Amino acid sequence: MIRFFLYTEENVFITASELREELWFVILIVLYQFVKQILDKRVLQNSVLKKGQISKYIIHKFQRFYKKYHHLLSLNLQNRDLCIFLYSVMIFEDYNRGPLVRSFERLKPRMGKSATVGIMQVKSNTPLSDEESVIRFYNWLEAEAADYTQFGFDEGRVFDLAWRYNNDEAYAQSVAYIYNCLVQYLDEVPKYRAAFLMRAGGNGFNDPTGAEVLPYRSLTCDSMNAFCQSIDHNTYLNLEKGTYSIQDITQLSLHTDLEPVVDGTKLTVYDIENMHIHGNCAGITTATRYAAVLLWKNCKNIVIEHLTLGHAPDPGECIGAVLQFENCSNITVKHLELYGCGTYGIVCLSGSITIENCKIHHCTHGGISLNQSNCVIDHTEIYDCEDTFESIIDAADSNVIISDASIHNCSSQSFILHSSNASFICRDVSIHDCQAALGITNLEQKSGIHEQNNFIMMPIPLQSAQPPH
Repeated sequence: MIRFFLYTEENVFITASELREELWFVILIVLYQFVKQILDKRVLQNSVLKKGQISKYIIHKFQRFYKKYHHLLSLNLQNRDLCIFLYSVMIFEDYNRGPLVRSFERLKPRMGKSATVGIMQVKSNTPLSDEESVIRFYNWLEAEAADYTQFGFDEGRVFDLAWRYNNDEAYAQSVAYIYNCLVQYLDEVPKYRAAFLMRAGGNGFNDPTGAEVLPYRSLTCDSMNAFCQSIDHNTYLNLEKGTYSIQDITQLSLHTDLEPVVDGTKLTVYDIENMHIHGNCAGITTATRYAAVLLWKNCKNIVIEHLTLGHAPDPGECIGAVLQFENCSNITVKHLELYGCGTYGIVCLSGSITIENCKIHHCTHGGISLNQSNCVIDHTEIYDCEDTFESIIDAADSNVIISDASIHNCSSQSFILHSSNASFICRDVSIHDCQAALGITNLEQKSGIHEQNNFIMMPIPLQSAQPPH
């Protein structure tokens, strides 16, 4: 029987010549895995690979894969972000499953078993070439991306899509890192910048009409009137150090408006794309308690950094947030200090936002409120929000990633973290010295949350739980 099996040209599932070749693959794979396990125990990747080395590896792999597979993708303005994501997954999957391993994995479908095959590691009941796996992955990706009305990627959306493809946090984090490296590299190299239409429409560099973005003009302002008049597309705005009051505004621009509220006026910025505001540690305040300090509507690709914002001059309760974004996408706020008595430090309604290295404190309802939004919260501290009537971070119908964050010295009549049909992914989130009536969190998955010295208190009676005036 053995003699027949090895010397017969054709058999039930594989030829003898093919089997002999595959047996060599098996032997090499066993040796590879044996050596890899020894090295993995003795050498930590983070200790031998620096960030620059990883970036060089990503660029090298991209150049090679783009040359080999770009003919398979009809790249245009609408699918550019999809293609960048595809190459990001390809680079990671190739690292994780090299050509040798993939050759061995193609044996499973030949024996009637389902397997992940090809360079994109797609599930299949039949053997697939690397080219076939690229096409099949792109078809899956295009269908998944249809969920987004605007597929301008931010880190939250990249992470979410990677998670959908492979339900593993480390996998999704790695793909998001590769994606960010590729976006920067593609925009820096003229050849790839043109091929991927990096400066025409979508994704943080551009505008949805397809018109090429003009170079940012740089302006400096030293008053609120100058601030309002400088609000415009494709603008880098520097604030001189000092304190700016919304009550000093007497002049507006095409994209700013002062609206009356109960106790004054509120400033609204609307219909702006591609703007960067650098505060140089200046402060912006409002004395109007029924208004957000800054309200943004229908804006895209906005960066706000190095500012202090709050309601002043008197402490007390109010019903206006500090920063509020409505129908805004690809918003980044970083190195901000946001203080009360705003209801929330940051409110985001129907949008996408990244919050980095911010401090939020003394707000009467909580730190961050999200509704129908994608949000990444990184290296951010929320503290001294006491006797709040809502949760410290409250998310509804949203996707949220929180990493390296601290919530402390807060007390809530609800939860510290609250999810209402929202997806939370937490990494190194510290919650300590807090009090909550209903619990620290209602999240089912609590991995990545570190609790210490917290106290669950009895809810206050309903008749005494009055909203702020």
